[in-house]
Amino acid sequence: MFVTARSVLGEDTVAAVPRSAVRADGSQRRVFVVANGRVEERVVQAAEERGGMVPVLNGVKAGDKVVENVTADVRDGARVK
Repeated sequence: MFVTARSVLGEDTVAAVPRSAVRADGSQRRVFVVANGRVEERVVQAAEERGGMVPVLNGVKAGDKVVENVTADVRDGARVK
């Protein structure tokens, strides 16, 4: 017999991004942030998705402007208007 359990040990406030903003490359998760008029790729530590949002434990902070719909055209260093 098998069981899957989830135990909540407390709550913490973390930044969260839409699932469409996260690019998965194997076990790595990447998010693209707009900074100084350019796209900046960041490797992030992400938690399990909840309700279409992905909590990001490190790599981005509250207030960062994140590219929401990451496509193959989104690249590090690209200019943003």
